[in-house]
Amino acid sequence: MITVGLINELNFISNSLNSKIGVELTIEQFNVSLEIEKDFLTITHEKEVVWEESLDKVVGNFGVESCQHICLILLKKKSNEPYKHLIYKNT
Repeated sequence: MITVGLINELNFISNSLNSKIGVELTIEQFNVSLEIEKDFLTITHEKEVVWEESLDKVVGNFGVESCQHICLILLKKKSNEPYKHLIYKNT
């Protein structure tokens, strides 16, 4: 699944290149798009933004709990359970 280490590495690359970075992940049957620009993460699944969070250590608090919530959202979407209340947007 999506891990803190993966997000931190992508953020490091984005900051080093001073550029937006985007990757597509396929996790089981989930196609997930991750975009990072200027210490800000956006995760999209099926054209719906399911997570937005600052990666700035002063402003944001991205960590294991964030990864667990993202996983929960995807699992609930898969099983057609309510999930919209779990979507996080720290803009």
